Amino acid sequence: MDKLKLVMTAGWNYTNPVVPLGVAGRHPFTTLSVSTYDDAIKWLALSYPAVDEELAAIYLQVTGKSEQDSVNIFNKAIKPAVLPQGSWSYNGGAFTIHRSGDRMAMLKGYNKDVWSAEIYTKDNRFGRYQSHGSVHVIPNGKDSEALGYQQNGWDWNRNPGTTSIHLPLDLLESPKTSTVMVRSEEGISGSVSLQDKYSLFTFKHKAPSNITNFESSFVACKQVLTIGDKLYLTGNNISNTDASNDTETTLFQLAITSKSQGLWINNQHITQDNYSQVISSGDWLIDDNGVGYYLINVPKVKIQRAVQTSKHNKTKADTSGLFSSAWIDHGTAPDKARYEYIMVMQATPQQMTALAQEMQNGPLFKVLTEDLDKQVVWSKADNLYGYTSYIASTFNQGPITDIDTTALVLAKVSSAQIDLSITAPELNLTNNEQPIKAIPVTVEVKGIWQTDSVPFTHTDNSTIITAKSLFGQSVNVILSPLDAEKPVEPPVQPPVVPVDPPAEPPKNSGGSFDFSLLAFLGLIMALRLKP
Repeated sequence: MDKLKLVMTAGWNYTNPVVPLGVAGRHPFTTLSVSTYDDAIKWLALSYPAVDEELAAIYLQVTGKSEQDSVNIFNKAIKPAVLPQGSWSYNGGAFTIHRSGDRMAMLKGYNKDVWSAEIYTKDNRFGRYQSHGSVHVIPNGKDSEALGYQQNGWDWNRNPGTTSIHLPLDLLESPKTSTVMVRSEEGISGSVSLQDKYSLFTFKHKAPSNITNFESSFVACKQVLTIGDKLYLTGNNISNTDASNDTETTLFQLAITSKSQGLWINNQHITQDNYSQVISSGDWLIDDNGVGYYLINVPKVKIQRAVQTSKHNKTKADTSGLFSSAWIDHGTAPDKARYEYIMVMQATPQQMTALAQEMQNGPLFKVLTEDLDKQVVWSKADNLYGYTSYIASTFNQGPITDIDTTALVLAKVSSAQIDLSITAPELNLTNNEQPIKAIPVTVEVKGIWQTDSVPFTHTDNSTIITAKSLFGQSVNVILSPLDAEKPVEPPVQPPVVPVDPPAEPPKNSGGSFDFSLLAFLGLIMALRLKP
């Protein structure tokens, strides 16, 4: 029963209460929701020898019932659960969930084990970009169309957060008469979470080389660091040789409904239906759902509010709708294009004005390394470093100096300790029935530290630890000074703000979260319990 409980609570974590586009499978814009199996949550809570109060509280929250109602249902007074808060990695599905207030962000990629999308000739035929590093922030609400997510007029090239080549629909459509479930030739996409509070998501894209109408030269590296109510998004090495179609990174796409709040652009409120604008680095905007975007380093962002024409994903019938959209325009055939921006999950013009002023006084986030073998990002407020090693890599920023394999590491540094979270994002799947084996990840940290969590050794002035990551699960490690009376040398210094070209400074970070494959399959399994 505990495994089934894990499944059901995971489904509650990654719905709000509807399912985001990234995990909608071959049926985008359906009403799939945690509410679909609310009775199953109730009956599982009642199946324990004593009522499972965690499940009972979730049931009350999902169904909108009160503590008073719980007495009749569970024979005891139980308060409804509050919405989850925090950050979790689900590498079995190549996605990350980050929640703040009533908002949920889903970060979705794909790799050599997890396919990009279920594409059929008559289902999700335009779904190529479903997992192209999508970043989808959705408010809590059962009516997804009222929140701007509707199929009529939807531009299938512009799923939120994705980096894509904007194609005519006849080229975007599935080129096969059978299924298309693209897996990455790189196999590197996943995340690491620390303290159920911070996450680092990475997506390294390399287009397939043997599918018609897929641009085989298309590559990109995307990172997202999640902290509190903010997401720090960066992309680099965005390249392809398509000279006919623009490459774009979509900020948002929302149908304009009666609940739309209008746009805010640098303190100007935009509500008219026919509108276009171009903004750039240093500007900010708020979308129709109240999500804020501060543009740190972008070439140009195009904004439009207009009627869009499209086609239905199953029937190919013509559709149209009034939409509000914004995207970073990388142009045709980009060569190592890049971007940086911050998302505020629920923003006001006052907050965005203050954020813009704060960013002018010094960066809150920074890219410290961006190349095809490794990436490093940093957050000032939490002294947090996010490391991605696509292959064995050496670093000269923050506490980490070496990672010996494909891995993600968060390191949070304080004067007294370093909190680490380490994961190998590859799932290590096999074609036989043998159990999956954990992947060892060896990390070298500056200074002489100790830990009770994993084996460690010392060199002259560093600590070498080895963590074993099973099925993409994060391993949490707390490092404390070997000698509590002496500060660790050399001390970890804040990074020097890089100039052009980027410098390579030092700093900190940490985190981890464990999950199972059952968690990713949660909604599907639990739905079977619904009569």
